[in-house]
Amino acid sequence: MRAPFSLALRVGTDIVATSRILSPIKPDSNRLVRLTRRFLHPKEIDDLNRRFPFWKNPNSEDESKRRQLAAWIGGRWAAKEAAKKAWNATLLSFRDLRVETEYGGGVQIICDTCLTSDPTPTSKVTDQAAQLSISHDGDYTVATVIATPLHPDISAELGLRKVEAESRLARNSSHEVIDSKPDIRSVRYFSGIPLTMAPKFRGQNTYEQDPRWSAVDAYTSAHLLFPSRNKFHDALEFTHSNSLAKGLPDIASYPAQGKLLSVQVQISGAKNILEVGTLGGYSSIWMATGAGNDAQITTVEVDPKHKEVAEENIAHAGLSNQINVLLGPGLEVLPELVKEVQAGKRDPFDFVFIDADKQNNLAYFELALQMTKPRTCIYVDNVVRRGRLADEAAAQEDERVAGTRKLVESVGRNEKVDAVVVQTVSEKNYDGFLMAVVK
Repeated sequence: MRAPFSLALRVGTDIVATSRILSPIKPDSNRLVRLTRRFLHPKEIDDLNRRFPFWKNPNSEDESKRRQLAAWIGGRWAAKEAAKKAWNATLLSFRDLRVETEYGGGVQIICDTCLTSDPTPTSKVTDQAAQLSISHDGDYTVATVIATPLHPDISAELGLRKVEAESRLARNSSHEVIDSKPDIRSVRYFSGIPLTMAPKFRGQNTYEQDPRWSAVDAYTSAHLLFPSRNKFHDALEFTHSNSLAKGLPDIASYPAQGKLLSVQVQISGAKNILEVGTLGGYSSIWMATGAGNDAQITTVEVDPKHKEVAEENIAHAGLSNQINVLLGPGLEVLPELVKEVQAGKRDPFDFVFIDADKQNNLAYFELALQMTKPRTCIYVDNVVRRGRLADEAAAQEDERVAGTRKLVESVGRNEKVDAVVVQTVSEKNYDGFLMAVVK
């Protein structure tokens, strides 16, 4: 069977527990300073100074900011461990490697000291780069690196470093290190390609990763998601990291999906948007990027903690006057909104995004339909369920699958809408969405 890539690809993965970063700095914040200077590349230290100006004195800030800092540092540590595994280059120093996040969603890890000893142009290799995916769930940071093998001349050069490295270790037996063997989540293999199972949410694996999907997302995002073109780029990054630091599950939309929502909002010209399932406000902010300054977004969240974090993220983005978070179960809040729309107290919605408890998908869809107008787009997320949507037996075991099947079958019979289900693969999962337009 022919390999799916023209070049051999190597995959490395690593996991770091946030607690491993936090525990040593509580009694002695100077340990963090010594640690970061040993393993961060100078350009990363510049980035650290910009993002977390308090990092040299982390105990001066509250727990949430310390957790954000720890997640950022843990991501770099895990990424560098994963890169060394992918390149099979254990002699690479952490300071040889740097995580480059210049392009939104297009994260890479770069070895810009991977030089050969031969100075001729044909053999000198610089800026060896690999695709990188970093995920957080508040307690753990997972990094996956997809790389082509190192140039043979680089491998030879690393071999020459071995004697120097061993000599250096012999002279200096005192090292400040993080425990590099935290609790490891399971890794399974499919057709020789490792699929990293991410942290669980409510007893279920939240997503799986295939290196091919992550590589495509990283490549396309690097060319199509530009921070300079999105004034909310920093706010979105803050929303993601702050949500994880506050303990919210890592089940929000990923950057490419957020951009898809933004583009769809722009295409539809939506100015009055309804969202069911706020979480940390990540999707809300993405939709605001496409809707413009005169749009209003009403989003419904059942969890008080999620609402609190979402409002903090939305305020940080400067969008509190455009995004209103309503607290309560969707099955209670939406009927009240229906009454307001039908009484003329609230305008009909022209875009609806449903991303909440899947067993109630059909109820949310039908309630939303009562608050729309012709050409309103209704988007329901996570309907494919890794292919289980088509599995009748799965519906007997999983109420989320059963609820989603009811949605698809009912929408198919509903003459008020025209709809389609699109399957997707991404850096997070094999899933898909239902999109309907009101006739």
